Amino acid sequence: RTNARRGLTNNDNASVSYYMVLPFVPSFVDMAATEVEPGVFEPLAFSANGSNPLQTSTLLENDEEVWRLIGSMNMDLDLINNEKDRLQIIAPVGVDYFSQNNRIFSPPEIFWEDADGLPGTALDGTSRGLNLNAGANAVWAHQFSGSSLTSSVGLGYELRDVTVNRIIGQDLTAGKNKTDAAVQVNTQEQRAKVEDFGFYIQEEWIGFDDRLLLTGMVRFDQSSANGDTEELFIFPKGALSYRIFDGSNPENFFSELKFRAAYGQSGNQPLCALREGCQKFTSLQIDRNLEGNAGLVREGTAGAVDLSPERVTEFEAGIDITGLNDRLTLELTGYNQEIKNIIMSRTLALSTGFVDQISNGAHLRNTGFEATVGYTPFVSSGFTWLSRTTFFMNRSKVVDLQGLPPFEHNVGFGLILGGFFIQEGESLTQMVGTDITCTGNPEIDAQNEVQGTSCMVSPEFGGTGITGARQIGDSEPLWNMAFVNDFTIAKNLNLYTMFEWRYGQSVTNLTLLLADLGQTSQDFVAVGREPGDVRDCHPDCFGEERVQEFFVAGFPWTFRSSFFKARDISLTWTLPSAWASAFFSSQQIRLRLSARNLFTITPYEGLDPEVSNFGNTNVGRSIEVAPYPPSRSVWLGFDITL
Repeated sequence: RTNARRGLTNNDNASVSYYMVLPFVPSFVDMAATEVEPGVFEPLAFSANGSNPLQTSTLLENDEEVWRLIGSMNMDLDLINNEKDRLQIIAPVGVDYFSQNNRIFSPPEIFWEDADGLPGTALDGTSRGLNLNAGANAVWAHQFSGSSLTSSVGLGYELRDVTVNRIIGQDLTAGKNKTDAAVQVNTQEQRAKVEDFGFYIQEEWIGFDDRLLLTGMVRFDQSSANGDTEELFIFPKGALSYRIFDGSNPENFFSELKFRAAYGQSGNQPLCALREGCQKFTSLQIDRNLEGNAGLVREGTAGAVDLSPERVTEFEAGIDITGLNDRLTLELTGYNQEIKNIIMSRTLALSTGFVDQISNGAHLRNTGFEATVGYTPFVSSGFTWLSRTTFFMNRSKVVDLQGLPPFEHNVGFGLILGGFFIQEGESLTQMVGTDITCTGNPEIDAQNEVQGTSCMVSPEFGGTGITGARQIGDSEPLWNMAFVNDFTIAKNLNLYTMFEWRYGQSVTNLTLLLADLGQTSQDFVAVGREPGDVRDCHPDCFGEERVQEFFVAGFPWTFRSSFFKARDISLTWTLPSAWASAFFSSQQIRLRLSARNLFTITPYEGLDPEVSNFGNTNVGRSIEVAPYPPSRSVWLGFDITL
């Protein structure tokens, strides 16, 4: 069970949330002086509607309560179990259920409440979600002639069911904190339900004294999120590995060397969620504007009734090395991943009656490399130190758009502020911004190139072929590293740390744009520097120059956002067994103190280098607009084994 008292953040364009007001308040204004008596504030002259962040934070109630249950159970039944054969029935079931209640109360006296003529708002929202998975598997293992063969068949079922209900009351009678005290009451209901079914057949053979492993599997899947809910999609996979043993002589560096390779296919399902809806449908909404009569009108996105899963085909190969008496491990993996039938949202001409359309068709390639080094620097009865470092990098490339011209991804604020542009031969996550210096003249454009990127003059950018754009960043990092260290002292005290270093990704900081427009950004006036030609200032524009680029160029608010972050630090103490047995005859009791996101080191000046204004999406991340601040959490817990 969790409780949260949230403030009011994010983008609203109406001077309501804190970060939409504060950038327009000069630093010399004492906002605390606006409180004439406890709970009574004066309006701010620097914001629309007189909005005062101190009044909003004092009077607004935004409470959230969540109950969540995660559980699982497994049935294991041995039908045959002897020296050569074992036949098992394995049936796992898992459930994840949550219930969330949100209550928001904005009393009539808040200054911005009267802007719509309906002072006072009360909201009661309830969300319920169920994730259920169940399976049944038959596994037969047979031993023969120094080898083993394992045959498996199974089926699985998954259910994802979420419902959200909201009651919104406005113009509250006597300012009462109840939705039924409102003059105007609106109700909203959102539902999303997806059912998946699949079955598989798998064979696994181990031979040559456990040196060679061969695996093959075919999986069949169907989903209610697909255009045809009855169609079965087939996804094969195969893998092999060979181990070379050299552990007979303890003086040898290598104790084990393994080569491995794998090939497989999987499917990314079409989206069917609350916020976005089901991609295969063209959404309709209720409209009561025709002489008070209710009717249905189309929303801006055209669906696709023939939508199918994206098909991901991946080949990877690697090598695993164990040495120094098992104290050193090295894992190297390279992969190539081809994604076809990508589900895209592409912008349409407004004359079609839609804003964008969902469709299959594009082809994307990901290539990457991962290296992991594990080392045990020290081992003794009183102290053990385990260390593990991982390096990862990925590069994406749009291979084919199936004849479609390059198009702007509909997540974001457009290329005029730095957005995402899908283009053959380029990264899927490239960030592109308009640039008035892109003239269409190759010689002039070559002289005006910024960050080594070329102009991309096209009617798609400006409609005239004169105003062009260029790549200004990428939301995918150049590489990631993770550092894990595990220290055990006297066998009952453990310290675990995990740090992450992410390098080379970009973020568009539109919170800074708000401060620039309010002339309150820290560098709005550069001391000792005269404003020059704004076209030459990138990437070192200061505030006054950036404002001159507003709706002219998209690059001034896009920055590198590399960071080093403390992901997890935890200290665990295992109580002596005599103490544990005295407590309800416990076998073990562990106390744990942990901290998450304890600190972040970054040159990025926004609130969080991992910000994503539009949620957890693959394309469209790394945009900051007045976000909810990142959280630093400390946890105290205990585990009891009876």
